[in-house]
Order: sequence, then structure tokens, then C-alpha cells
Amino acid sequence: MNDKSVTARDVIGDYLVEQCTVIIDSEAQLRAGEEVVHTTRVAVRRLRSTLRVFAELFDPGEAGRLEEELVWWANLLGEVRDLDILTQRQAALLAEVPPELILGPVASTIQTELAARRKAAVDAMTDTLNSARYRKLVALIHHWRADPPFTYVADSPSDALDPAIKKAKKKARNRLATAVEVRQAGEPIPRSRTSPIHPQTPSTRLSRRRRRKRATGSRPQSRCDRPESRRMRCCIARARRRSATATR
Repeated sequence: MNDKSVTARDVIGDYLVEQCTVIIDSEAQLRAGEEVVHTTRVAVRRLRSTLRVFAELFDPGEAGRLEEELVWWANLLGEVRDLDILTQRQAALLAEVPPELILGPVASTIQTELAARRKAAVDAMTDTLNSARYRKLVALIHHWRADPPFTYVADSPSDALDPAIKKAKKKARNRLATAVEVRQAGEPIPRSRTSPIHPQTPSTRLSRRRRRKRATGSRPQSRCDRPESRRMRCCIARARRRSATATR
């Protein structure tokens, strides 16, 4: 197969197979107690990102059903993964505290509490593996791995994916810049808006331009106020007047 014959279906299809395989294979590993929560969650996130970034390649109804189930499963995995990260960070922070300032079994108390919470999260996740909803999710992922519901757009050359990729990269850069600004301002870094575990506070919902306005005290220029936007509106208005005059 030469490069000219490679379609969007070929490229995205191969990527779907990779992520779906990780999710399918993770069930046995999770039941065995292996540490694959993070890799499974990453595969779920990548699959969701593929559905979102290349939405026009997939049947909207089927993509929406898969997205809904992936969000549900990602939240259960996230309960475990978040506690893993919290345990690591608490241990690192406690290690920076001088021993003479630590009174009592602080480390063991924190570790015991977090371990109990993690066990509860793991038990809930493991029980879910036996649920009817999880079985439907697995069947759905098998379907997407074997026969993804592509639209006719997927038969376009692979170069057609470039605009969506560039848009996704720009969005990622903007999110990173926002996280840096929020961190420098001493505010909590906003998490995913779809996550019920980490709801955004009013301050984290502020846009970058509103935060800049609050910091500088000046009103940011809106897109419609920019000179190029005003010139465009004037050109459109003149064209409409000429068209109206010509039709009289």
C-alpha cells in the first residue's frame, strides 16, 4: 500500500484497534489485581479523544453511545487512580516536613486512611466487572475494534485528518497555557468539565481573557471590536447595498 492509497479509515482504524485491545485485555489483568488501572484509563481517554477530534468520521449515534459508556468506566477507574496519585503526593509532601515538627504517627495514619479508601474504590471497580453494563461496554468495544461505524468521510485521503489534528494541538496548547496561568495565580488547576469527581469552582471556570481582565483591570478587546472585524462588516454592508441597488 503506497502513501497515496492510505485513507483516514486506515489510520484511525489501526489506532482504534490498539486502544480497544488495551481496554479488552485489561479485564483479566484487573481481576488478577495487576496494576493496569493507569494504562487502561489512558486507553479510554485516547479512545474518547479520537471520537471527539475526528467526530465526522463516525456515526454520531453510535459514537455517542460509546462515549457515554466510556465516561462511566473512566470515572470508576479514576476513583482508584486519583487515590494512587494522592498517596504518592502525600508521602512526598510529608517527607519534606522536618521530623521534629511531626507529632504522632502521621504517616501511618494517612497511609491507613488512603489505603482503606483505595480498597473500597478497587472493590467497587471489581464488582463492576461482573455487571451487565460492563458486559455491554465490552461488547461495544469489540464491535468498534472489529467494525468501527465509519461514515463516508473516512474514505478520504489521510491528509484530510491534518486540520482536525492541528485544531486539537492548538486546543491542547491553550489548555496548557491556561493551567500555567492558573497555577501562577495560586488557584487550583481546572479538571475536566465532564468529571463529577472534580467539579470546577467558579474561579476555575473563568476564561483566560476574563482572568487577564481581572489581573490588569482593563477590558479585553472583543473579536467584534477589532479593526479587521469592523472593516469586514463594512465591506459586507457595502456589498449588500450594491446588490440591492442592482436589483432595483
